[in-house]
Amino acid sequence: MEFLNTTSLDIKAFFFNAKTDYLPYYKNFSFEINQDDKNIDLKEILRLIKLENENFSYPSSNLVFRVNDLVVTGEEKVATVIERLGNELVITPILEYRSNNGLIINDDDFMANFDKILGKFATDKDREEYKKLYSIYYASESFIYEHNYIGDAIIIMASKMLNDDNRDDILDAISFDVNGINSCEYENRFFDGVDYTQEIESIKSLVRDTHKVSFIDKLQSKCRAKMRKDIEVGDIKSKNVAVYYGNSSENIEVSNEIKINSARRLIGQSLAKINPNMMYNKAGKMLLEAFDKGAEVLIFANSSDCQMVRKNIADIEFYMGREATMSLISVEEFRKIS
Repeated sequence: MEFLNTTSLDIKAFFFNAKTDYLPYYKNFSFEINQDDKNIDLKEILRLIKLENENFSYPSSNLVFRVNDLVVTGEEKVATVIERLGNELVITPILEYRSNNGLIINDDDFMANFDKILGKFATDKDREEYKKLYSIYYASESFIYEHNYIGDAIIIMASKMLNDDNRDDILDAISFDVNGINSCEYENRFFDGVDYTQEIESIKSLVRDTHKVSFIDKLQSKCRAKMRKDIEVGDIKSKNVAVYYGNSSENIEVSNEIKINSARRLIGQSLAKINPNMMYNKAGKMLLEAFDKGAEVLIFANSSDCQMVRKNIADIEFYMGREATMSLISVEEFRKIS
């Protein structure tokens, strides 16, 4: 959206106080932003919200949060945000489940995890370098699915600290079965930030795959898959349709579309073999979001994602404890029938 001489900024802001509230809630705010204000930063917008409602809270340091689900800092220019995201903004904590008071989160684990996992290998310089990765740590997508995850920042620092003397010990330290590196499917969700794909993929390639599937688990999985029947699409023009994009740049136009928030979040493609439960969790939450919003057909922009979900749908539903009775089709199949 182009920044005009005067732009109305409509904001939906997150509220929650762990001492007084049972559930979070949102309040709406509206501000007029003119050319003279175009260089103000997001921290100033938070201050204006606070002036209108004293119950709104945000941290005085380490100010990172989400705007329309993208991670931002308080220094981000409002004009830049409006140009990219438009004038309707939703402000939430970087991790909602960690909120103590508004945008203020419980961050006790940031240094605690580093000291526990990498502390004995670290120099003072390493510790200072790690502190700069505060926003990277809490922007970790895997926290949404595994609250005890070690954090992307730990993995990034581990990749920087590896040497011939500590290599095996550091790899062992970050290789927890449930919440370690095998739960990491890195996504850069920053509005404007450094991408660490190369560092994370590099160290992931060094970690041994220790996941084993028992004979009983394999047998039960086969039985579930045999009992789960595919759901025919029928007349798609009369159906409510959701689209899952993942990392695809496709733009798929459908009638009766139901928008899902997880449309561009990864669903565990890279974890299917090394941590299938994490894949079931990620894919399952996307499927159930679409299903609960009323989707009858789910289109996958990437055929590989479609194949993975179809292959594992019975196990995904078993893991989530619910069925997602939708037709699952690839974009290629959609184009043939539309």
